[in-house]
Amino acid sequence: MKNTIETLVETQLTDYFGNGPSSPARVSLYDTVRQTLINAAQTKAAEGLSPAEAVEAAFDEMPMLSSLIANTDADQSETASQTTDEGKTAHHAHHIDIDEDGIRVDDGKTMRVDNNGITLNEGRTLRADANGLKIGDHVFGVDPTDPLSEASWRDGDDFEMLPPNQDTHFDSTSLKTIDIMATHTTRSVLPTDGDEVLIRERITGSNDDYRARTRVAGDTLQIMQGTIPHFFRLRVYLDILIPSNFKGQIKIRAHRSKLDLKSLTDLENLSLTVDSGAVRLNEITAATLAVQLTSGTISLAKTDVQTTLTLAEKSGIVNMIDVTSPVLNIVNDNGTFSGMGLHGAGSITGHAGTINAQFDQITGDWQVENGSGTIALTMPNTDYFFDLEAANGTVKGPKATQYEHNVLSLKEGTVGDHPEYRLTVRAKSGTINVR
Repeated sequence: MKNTIETLVETQLTDYFGNGPSSPARVSLYDTVRQTLINAAQTKAAEGLSPAEAVEAAFDEMPMLSSLIANTDADQSETASQTTDEGKTAHHAHHIDIDEDGIRVDDGKTMRVDNNGITLNEGRTLRADANGLKIGDHVFGVDPTDPLSEASWRDGDDFEMLPPNQDTHFDSTSLKTIDIMATHTTRSVLPTDGDEVLIRERITGSNDDYRARTRVAGDTLQIMQGTIPHFFRLRVYLDILIPSNFKGQIKIRAHRSKLDLKSLTDLENLSLTVDSGAVRLNEITAATLAVQLTSGTISLAKTDVQTTLTLAEKSGIVNMIDVTSPVLNIVNDNGTFSGMGLHGAGSITGHAGTINAQFDQITGDWQVENGSGTIALTMPNTDYFFDLEAANGTVKGPKATQYEHNVLSLKEGTVGDHPEYRLTVRAKSGTINVR
């Protein structure tokens, strides 16, 4: 069954292609444009647009589509006819060859499909190969306002392309910030000895536009992803090795990427903003840590934050193991939160889903809220106040020294004789279980 985006794209394409002649070039153009628009719309829908808005935005990035179709038909008319010596026009049928080398229409002049890609009208109408997708004179999918796009670097001649198959080194002694932007990439940030930042990129495409760019601006090292084609899947792997004595801040902004950060210590600040993907942090220490993820998975293990840890995810899974901070503020709107070995104080907020947390130590008050779903908390062996309430649901409270209220949807009282901190739990509907 077709999804909504496919249906909307095909409906709008009918206005462009109509019921005109179905030449091989026209059919191939339709198939390529259709898939390109669907891919672009799905990307925009993942960024938060509705299906209708995503499709409209995708069509907005496909300029002069009517002209492309008209040029294709005109080229076909020219190819399909020839002028005789007497000035008369003689029409002929297309010649199609299909063999192990691919498909060729009119010796490849009208259409060519082989291991190198697809061309229509010798590339004038469409060319799709390892260098990307070109329709007419437009390279589809590159947004000149996108800070990750190649077009945004044209005004900055000081950006340098990473050389292929070799390491790039930067002196870190004067650096205070490492700023990384990436899309559709697998990226590792790891420690290294010495005083140099080392960058190593592995990439499947041969087009230099796909390679990352770097520059040093003052005390900031900027690492920016190269152009990512929408039509072809490009695999990009980037390792960034940071000296273990680097004490500054690291900022990472990524889209549809996998990020793996490990064994980074004594950072001033670590900030991650990811549209969608997977983020894994292990053995991290920092003064402050902020993670924002639109959708995907976040995993934190053996992480120690001296002041404030802030984590926000709109949809997905959050896993924490052995995480410490005086203040933990966690928001997971829709999805699952799982925490084991938590140390500190703060809040966990959800809208729909499951919250499951096991605290090894509480150093302040905790507030846990969920719209609907299950809240399951395991408290340490310490004294504390508790106030647990489910507007529509059931509450199971801990073994308490004294209950002030003890009914099905409300439990309030104290654990131990000398409570210092308070646990407050609220749910609009669902189950609360504190043990």
